[in-house]
Amino acid sequence: CPASWSATQLHEHLVDFLATPPDTDLVLRHEGTVVTSASGTVDALAGASGRLELQAVLKWHFAEAAEANPNDALIEAAGWGHVDSVKRLLALEANPRTEATPELRQRRGLNEGSTALHAAAREGREEAVDALAKACANLNSKANGITALELAAKGGHAAVVDLLVEAGAWDSIEDSDQLDALEWAADGGHAEIVRLLLARGPTELAQHLFLLARVAEAGHTGVVEALAEAGADVDRAPDGIPALSLAAEEGHAAVVEALVKAGARIDETALQGAAEAGHLAVVQLLAARGADLEAGSPVVEAARRGHVAVVEALAEAGADIDAEDDRGRTALRWAAFEGHSAVVQLLAARGADSEAGSPITEAGSSD
Repeated sequence: CPASWSATQLHEHLVDFLATPPDTDLVLRHEGTVVTSASGTVDALAGASGRLELQAVLKWHFAEAAEANPNDALIEAAGWGHVDSVKRLLALEANPRTEATPELRQRRGLNEGSTALHAAAREGREEAVDALAKACANLNSKANGITALELAAKGGHAAVVDLLVEAGAWDSIEDSDQLDALEWAADGGHAEIVRLLLARGPTELAQHLFLLARVAEAGHTGVVEALAEAGADVDRAPDGIPALSLAAEEGHAAVVEALVKAGARIDETALQGAAEAGHLAVVQLLAARGADLEAGSPVVEAARRGHVAVVEALAEAGADIDAEDDRGRTALRWAAFEGHSAVVQLLAARGADSEAGSPITEAGSSD
Protein backbone atom coordinates (compact mmCIF):
# COMPACT_ATOMS: atom_id res chain seq x y z
CA CYS A 1 0.00 0.00 0.00
CA PRO A 2 1.20 3.55 -0.61
CA ALA A 3 2.78 5.37 2.32
CA SER A 4 0.65 8.37 3.39
CA TRP A 5 2.17 11.17 5.49
CA SER A 6 0.41 14.20 6.87
CA ALA A 7 1.91 17.69 6.66
CA THR A 8 3.05 17.52 10.29
CA GLN A 9 4.79 14.20 9.69
CA LEU A 10 6.42 15.28 6.47
CA HIS A 11 9.45 17.01 7.95
CA GLU A 12 10.26 14.38 10.56
CA HIS A 13 10.08 11.63 7.95
CA LEU A 14 12.29 13.45 5.47
CA VAL A 15 15.31 11.27 6.23
CA ASP A 16 13.28 8.09 5.83
CA PHE A 17 11.77 9.51 2.64
CA LEU A 18 15.18 10.15 1.14
CA ALA A 19 16.25 6.58 1.92
CA THR A 20 13.17 5.00 0.36
CA PRO A 21 13.99 2.39 -2.31
CA PRO A 22 12.92 3.32 -5.84
CA ASP A 23 10.37 0.49 -6.02
CA THR A 24 8.30 1.82 -3.08
CA ASP A 25 4.95 3.41 -3.94
CA LEU A 26 4.74 6.85 -2.32
CA VAL A 27 1.75 9.17 -2.02
CA LEU A 28 2.18 12.25 0.17
CA ARG A 29 -0.98 14.05 1.29
CA HIS A 30 -1.06 17.65 2.44
CA GLU A 31 -4.43 18.78 3.79
CA GLY A 32 -6.25 16.37 1.55
CA THR A 33 -4.25 17.21 -1.58
CA VAL A 34 -2.02 14.62 -3.15
CA VAL A 35 1.57 15.87 -3.36
CA THR A 36 3.28 14.34 -6.37
CA SER A 37 6.62 14.35 -8.14
CA ALA A 38 5.41 17.26 -10.24
CA SER A 39 4.53 19.48 -7.29
CA GLY A 40 6.55 22.32 -5.89
CA THR A 41 6.58 20.69 -2.46
CA VAL A 42 8.37 17.57 -3.62
CA ASP A 43 10.66 19.61 -5.88
CA ALA A 44 11.62 21.70 -2.88
CA LEU A 45 12.28 18.65 -0.71
CA ALA A 46 14.40 16.99 -3.35
CA GLY A 47 16.24 20.19 -4.16
CA ALA A 48 16.99 21.03 -0.55
CA SER A 49 18.33 17.55 0.05
CA GLY A 50 20.52 17.61 -3.03
CA ARG A 51 18.72 14.50 -4.24
CA LEU A 52 16.97 15.72 -7.37
CA GLU A 53 16.68 12.18 -8.67
CA LEU A 54 13.99 11.55 -6.04
CA GLN A 55 11.57 13.43 -8.23
CA ALA A 56 11.65 10.36 -10.46
CA VAL A 57 11.21 7.94 -7.54
CA LEU A 58 7.67 9.10 -6.71
CA LYS A 59 4.91 7.06 -8.35
CA TRP A 60 1.59 8.61 -9.16
CA HIS A 61 -0.86 5.93 -8.09
CA PHE A 62 -3.41 8.55 -7.04
CA ALA A 63 -5.77 6.57 -4.87
CA GLU A 64 -8.14 9.56 -4.77
CA ALA A 65 -6.64 11.83 -7.42
CA ALA A 66 -6.98 9.22 -10.17
CA GLU A 67 -10.74 9.53 -9.89
CA ALA A 68 -10.50 13.29 -10.38
CA ASN A 69 -8.27 13.19 -13.49
CA PRO A 70 -7.03 9.72 -14.37
CA ASN A 71 -5.98 10.81 -17.87
CA ASP A 72 -3.48 13.42 -16.73
CA ALA A 73 -2.31 10.97 -14.09
CA LEU A 74 -1.76 8.39 -16.84
CA ILE A 75 0.28 10.84 -18.90
CA GLU A 76 2.37 11.78 -15.87
CA ALA A 77 2.98 8.14 -14.91
CA ALA A 78 3.88 7.24 -18.49
CA GLY A 79 6.39 10.08 -18.68
CA TRP A 80 8.09 8.93 -15.51
CA GLY A 81 8.06 5.32 -16.72
CA HIS A 82 6.08 3.97 -13.79
CA VAL A 83 4.57 1.04 -15.64
CA ASP A 84 2.67 -0.35 -12.63
CA SER A 85 0.96 3.01 -12.25
CA VAL A 86 0.22 3.08 -15.98
CA LYS A 87 -1.41 -0.34 -15.83
CA ARG A 88 -3.39 0.55 -12.72
CA LEU A 89 -4.69 3.76 -14.26
CA LEU A 90 -5.62 1.95 -17.45
CA ALA A 91 -7.55 -0.52 -15.32
CA LEU A 92 -9.34 2.48 -13.80
CA GLU A 93 -10.38 3.30 -17.37
CA ALA A 94 -7.98 6.15 -17.98
CA ASN A 95 -8.07 6.87 -21.71
CA PRO A 96 -4.66 6.49 -23.41
CA ARG A 97 -5.89 8.60 -26.34
CA THR A 98 -6.76 11.65 -24.25
CA GLU A 99 -4.54 14.71 -24.65
CA ALA A 100 -2.82 16.39 -21.73
CA THR A 101 -4.52 19.37 -20.15
CA PRO A 102 -2.89 22.80 -20.55
CA GLU A 103 -1.81 22.69 -16.92
CA LEU A 104 -0.02 19.38 -17.34
CA ARG A 105 1.56 20.46 -20.63
CA GLN A 106 3.02 23.51 -18.98
CA ARG A 107 4.26 21.57 -15.96
CA ARG A 108 5.88 18.79 -17.97
CA GLY A 109 6.95 20.76 -21.03
CA LEU A 110 4.73 18.75 -23.37
CA ASN A 111 3.58 19.83 -26.81
CA GLU A 112 -0.04 20.57 -27.54
CA GLY A 113 -1.80 17.34 -28.42
CA SER A 114 0.47 15.16 -26.28
CA THR A 115 -0.91 11.88 -25.03
CA ALA A 116 0.53 9.35 -22.60
CA LEU A 117 2.26 7.66 -25.54
CA HIS A 118 4.04 10.88 -26.50
CA ALA A 119 5.18 11.40 -22.92
CA ALA A 120 6.51 7.85 -22.62
CA ALA A 121 8.15 7.77 -26.05
CA ARG A 122 9.89 11.10 -25.51
CA GLU A 123 11.53 9.81 -22.34
CA GLY A 124 12.32 6.34 -23.69
CA ARG A 125 9.97 4.49 -21.32
CA GLU A 126 9.83 1.17 -23.12
CA GLU A 127 7.55 -0.73 -20.74
CA ALA A 128 5.11 2.15 -20.51
CA VAL A 129 5.01 2.45 -24.30
CA ASP A 130 4.35 -1.28 -24.56
CA ALA A 131 1.50 -1.10 -22.06
CA LEU A 132 -0.07 1.86 -23.85
CA ALA A 133 0.26 0.26 -27.29
CA LYS A 134 -1.47 -2.87 -26.00
CA ALA A 135 -4.21 -0.65 -24.57
CA CYS A 136 -4.95 0.67 -28.08
CA ALA A 137 -3.24 4.03 -27.78
CA ASN A 138 -3.27 5.96 -31.04
CA LEU A 139 0.20 5.19 -32.38
CA ASN A 140 0.15 7.96 -34.96
CA SER A 141 -1.50 10.86 -33.20
CA LYS A 142 0.56 14.04 -33.41
CA ALA A 143 1.64 16.47 -30.74
CA ASN A 144 2.49 19.75 -32.43
CA GLY A 145 2.88 17.79 -35.66
CA ILE A 146 5.18 15.11 -34.21
CA THR A 147 4.34 11.44 -33.68
CA ALA A 148 5.51 9.30 -30.78
CA LEU A 149 7.78 7.41 -33.17
CA GLU A 150 9.48 10.65 -34.18
CA LEU A 151 9.94 11.65 -30.54
CA ALA A 152 11.57 8.32 -29.75
CA ALA A 153 13.80 8.57 -32.82
CA LYS A 154 14.83 12.10 -31.91
CA GLY A 155 15.69 11.02 -28.38
CA GLY A 156 17.74 8.05 -29.54
CA HIS A 157 15.49 5.52 -27.83
CA ALA A 158 16.12 2.53 -30.08
CA ALA A 159 14.12 0.02 -28.04
CA VAL A 160 11.06 2.27 -28.07
CA VAL A 161 11.41 2.88 -31.80
CA ASP A 162 11.64 -0.86 -32.40
CA LEU A 163 8.60 -1.48 -30.23
CA LEU A 164 6.52 1.16 -32.02
CA VAL A 165 7.60 -0.08 -35.43
CA GLU A 166 6.63 -3.65 -34.53
CA ALA A 167 3.30 -2.37 -33.19
CA GLY A 168 2.54 -0.86 -36.60
CA ALA A 169 3.49 2.78 -36.13
CA TRP A 170 5.89 2.78 -39.08
CA ASP A 171 3.72 1.10 -41.70
CA SER A 172 0.66 3.21 -40.95
CA ILE A 173 2.18 6.72 -41.04
CA GLU A 174 2.57 8.98 -44.05
CA ASP A 175 5.75 8.92 -46.12
CA SER A 176 6.63 12.41 -44.90
CA ASP A 177 6.43 11.26 -41.30
CA GLN A 178 8.66 8.28 -42.07
CA LEU A 179 11.22 10.67 -43.49
CA ASP A 180 10.87 12.94 -40.47
CA ALA A 181 11.54 10.03 -38.11
CA LEU A 182 14.61 9.05 -40.13
CA GLU A 183 15.87 12.63 -40.16
CA TRP A 184 15.42 13.04 -36.40
CA ALA A 185 17.46 9.89 -35.81
CA ALA A 186 20.11 10.78 -38.39
CA ASP A 187 20.59 14.33 -37.20
CA GLY A 188 20.99 13.05 -33.65
CA GLY A 189 23.64 10.56 -34.73
CA HIS A 190 21.51 7.57 -33.72
CA ALA A 191 22.89 5.02 -36.16
CA GLU A 192 21.07 2.03 -34.66
CA ILE A 193 17.72 3.70 -35.19
CA VAL A 194 18.66 4.82 -38.70
CA ARG A 195 19.50 1.23 -39.61
CA LEU A 196 16.29 -0.02 -38.05
CA LEU A 197 14.14 2.42 -40.03
CA LEU A 198 16.02 1.96 -43.29
CA ALA A 199 15.53 -1.79 -42.99
CA ARG A 200 11.78 -1.20 -43.05
CA GLY A 201 12.03 0.84 -46.26
CA PRO A 202 11.16 2.32 -48.60
CA THR A 203 14.62 2.35 -50.12
CA GLU A 204 14.32 5.90 -51.44
CA LEU A 205 14.52 7.20 -47.87
CA ALA A 206 18.31 6.86 -48.01
CA GLN A 207 18.34 9.03 -51.12
CA HIS A 208 17.00 12.13 -49.38
CA LEU A 209 18.68 15.08 -51.08
CA PHE A 210 20.40 16.70 -48.10
CA LEU A 211 20.54 13.94 -45.49
CA LEU A 212 23.93 12.36 -46.21
CA ALA A 213 25.66 15.71 -46.64
CA ARG A 214 24.14 17.00 -43.41
CA VAL A 215 25.17 14.07 -41.23
CA ALA A 216 28.63 13.95 -42.83
CA GLU A 217 29.18 17.59 -41.95
CA ALA A 218 27.99 16.88 -38.41
CA GLY A 219 30.43 13.99 -38.03
CA HIS A 220 27.96 11.15 -37.51
CA THR A 221 30.10 8.30 -38.82
CA GLY A 222 27.71 5.46 -38.04
CA VAL A 223 24.83 7.21 -39.74
CA VAL A 224 26.95 7.95 -42.80
CA GLU A 225 27.86 4.26 -43.01
CA ALA A 226 24.22 3.22 -42.62
CA LEU A 227 23.05 5.57 -45.37
CA ALA A 228 25.84 4.51 -47.71
CA GLU A 229 25.06 0.84 -47.14
CA ALA A 230 21.40 1.56 -47.88
CA GLY A 231 22.27 2.99 -51.26
CA ALA A 232 22.73 6.71 -50.69
CA ASP A 233 24.63 8.48 -53.47
CA VAL A 234 27.91 9.35 -51.73
CA ASP A 235 28.88 11.83 -54.45
CA ARG A 236 25.66 13.83 -54.48
CA ALA A 237 26.28 17.54 -53.89
CA PRO A 238 22.92 19.19 -53.16
CA ASP A 239 24.48 22.60 -52.53
CA GLY A 240 27.40 22.09 -54.84
CA ILE A 241 29.60 20.58 -52.13
CA PRO A 242 29.70 16.77 -51.73
CA ALA A 243 29.54 15.04 -48.37
CA LEU A 244 33.25 14.16 -48.48
CA SER A 245 34.29 17.79 -48.77
CA LEU A 246 31.95 18.86 -45.98
CA ALA A 247 33.35 16.21 -43.65
CA ALA A 248 36.93 17.07 -44.61
CA GLU A 249 36.43 20.77 -43.93
CA GLU A 250 35.11 19.95 -40.46
CA GLY A 251 37.95 17.54 -39.70
CA HIS A 252 35.83 14.42 -39.36
CA ALA A 253 38.47 11.87 -40.32
CA ALA A 254 36.32 8.83 -39.52
CA VAL A 255 33.53 10.12 -41.75
CA VAL A 256 36.01 10.85 -44.54
CA GLU A 257 37.33 7.30 -44.24
CA ALA A 258 33.81 5.86 -44.33
CA LEU A 259 32.89 7.85 -47.43
CA VAL A 260 36.09 6.94 -49.25
CA LYS A 261 35.49 3.26 -48.43
CA ALA A 262 31.97 3.65 -49.79
CA GLY A 263 33.41 4.85 -53.08
CA ALA A 264 33.21 8.63 -52.76
CA ARG A 265 35.24 10.50 -55.34
CA ILE A 266 38.10 12.52 -53.85
CA ASP A 267 37.97 15.88 -55.60
CA GLU A 268 40.15 18.90 -54.99
CA THR A 269 37.73 20.59 -52.61
CA ALA A 270 38.13 17.87 -49.97
CA LEU A 271 41.90 18.15 -49.64
CA GLN A 272 41.89 21.91 -50.06
CA GLY A 273 39.25 22.34 -47.36
CA ALA A 274 41.09 20.10 -44.91
CA ALA A 275 44.40 21.84 -45.61
CA GLU A 276 42.91 25.31 -45.15
CA ALA A 277 41.39 24.31 -41.81
CA GLY A 278 44.53 22.56 -40.60
CA HIS A 279 43.02 19.12 -40.20
CA LEU A 280 46.20 17.05 -40.32
CA ALA A 281 44.61 13.60 -39.95
CA VAL A 282 42.22 14.25 -42.82
CA VAL A 283 45.00 15.62 -45.04
CA GLN A 284 47.14 12.55 -44.37
CA LEU A 285 44.21 10.22 -45.02
CA LEU A 286 43.27 11.85 -48.32
CA ALA A 287 46.88 12.00 -49.47
CA ALA A 288 47.28 8.30 -48.71
CA ARG A 289 44.09 7.56 -50.64
CA GLY A 290 45.38 9.20 -53.80
CA ALA A 291 44.12 12.76 -53.61
CA ASP A 292 45.56 15.17 -56.19
CA LEU A 293 48.15 17.09 -54.16
CA GLU A 294 48.33 19.96 -56.65
CA ALA A 295 44.68 20.64 -57.43
CA GLY A 296 43.36 23.56 -55.45
CA SER A 297 46.83 24.51 -54.14
CA PRO A 298 46.51 22.79 -50.73
CA VAL A 299 50.15 23.54 -49.82
CA VAL A 300 49.63 27.22 -50.51
CA GLU A 301 46.40 27.35 -48.49
CA ALA A 302 47.96 25.56 -45.52
CA ALA A 303 51.06 27.77 -45.58
CA ARG A 304 48.98 30.93 -45.82
CA ARG A 305 47.20 29.97 -42.60
CA GLY A 306 50.28 28.82 -40.74
CA HIS A 307 49.48 25.11 -40.54
CA VAL A 308 53.07 23.92 -40.41
CA ALA A 309 52.24 20.25 -39.73
CA VAL A 310 49.90 20.15 -42.72
CA VAL A 311 52.48 21.78 -44.98
CA GLU A 312 55.03 19.20 -43.85
CA ALA A 313 52.62 16.31 -44.39
CA LEU A 314 51.82 17.47 -47.91
CA ALA A 315 55.50 17.91 -48.70
CA GLU A 316 56.23 14.42 -47.36
CA ALA A 317 53.45 13.06 -49.55
CA GLY A 318 55.07 14.58 -52.62
CA ALA A 319 53.30 17.90 -53.08
CA ASP A 320 55.16 20.59 -55.03
CA ILE A 321 56.16 23.17 -52.42
CA ASP A 322 56.68 25.77 -55.14
CA ALA A 323 53.17 25.36 -56.52
CA GLU A 324 51.27 28.59 -57.10
CA ASP A 325 47.70 29.57 -56.37
CA ASP A 326 45.42 31.05 -59.03
CA ARG A 327 47.12 34.45 -58.64
CA GLY A 328 50.63 33.10 -58.91
CA ARG A 329 51.52 33.26 -55.19
CA THR A 330 53.55 30.44 -53.63
CA ALA A 331 53.40 28.86 -50.21
CA LEU A 332 56.69 30.52 -49.22
CA ARG A 333 55.52 33.97 -50.26
CA TRP A 334 52.26 33.59 -48.35
CA ALA A 335 53.96 32.26 -45.22
CA ALA A 336 56.43 35.15 -45.25
CA PHE A 337 53.71 37.73 -45.86
CA GLU A 338 51.55 36.40 -43.02
CA GLY A 339 54.48 36.10 -40.64
CA HIS A 340 54.39 32.33 -40.19
CA SER A 341 58.08 31.89 -39.42
CA ALA A 342 57.86 28.15 -38.69
CA VAL A 343 56.36 27.53 -42.11
CA VAL A 344 58.97 29.74 -43.77
CA GLN A 345 61.76 27.80 -42.04
CA LEU A 346 60.23 24.47 -43.04
CA LEU A 347 59.84 25.46 -46.69
CA ALA A 348 63.32 26.97 -46.84
CA ALA A 349 64.81 23.80 -45.35
CA ARG A 350 63.04 21.81 -48.05
CA GLY A 351 64.53 24.00 -50.76
CA ALA A 352 61.60 26.21 -51.66
CA ASP A 353 62.45 28.78 -54.34
CA SER A 354 62.33 32.24 -52.79
CA GLU A 355 62.14 33.83 -56.25
CA ALA A 356 59.23 31.76 -57.52
CA GLY A 357 55.76 33.20 -57.84
CA SER A 358 54.38 36.71 -57.69
CA PRO A 359 55.06 39.11 -54.82
CA ILE A 360 52.17 39.77 -52.43
CA THR A 361 51.09 43.32 -51.64
CA GLU A 362 48.67 44.64 -49.04
CA ALA A 363 46.26 45.51 -51.82
CA GLY A 364 46.26 41.97 -53.16
CA SER A 365 46.44 40.05 -49.90
CA SER A 366 42.68 39.78 -49.53
CA ASP A 367 42.22 38.04 -52.88
